[in-house]
Amino acid sequence: MVADYHISNFLKINNVEIKWICDTSKEALTRTAEKYKLQGICTDYKKILNDKFINAVIICTSPHSHYQIGMESIQAKKHVLLEKPIAVTREETYRLYDEASKNPEIVIFECSSRHS
Repeated sequence: MVADYHISNFLKINNVEIKWICDTSKEALTRTAEKYKLQGICTDYKKILNDKFINAVIICTSPHSHYQIGMESIQAKKHVLLEKPIAVTREETYRLYDEASKNPEIVIFECSSRHS
């Protein structure tokens, strides 16, 4: 699972705290939370976006949801690490870029850890 890769690597960084994990599957949430001893779990990503103490999100969902979650994350002023592809169409990718450009303090980054 791609999320495991990100979680295990971010836990190695001293100044990073993983406050939330989100999944539509409660079983996957419970399993991951127990594996990494994480407290904050939810099935609705909007709860994370509404948390004013969250600075960044990692989006490693199915590609068809990248645009919507990515756009809402940028609009919520979160830094975004997005698994590739950023979006499923070129137009969606450009719209994400344009939205991020309105907020120069926001970083949007595409990442591929599927083959790492």
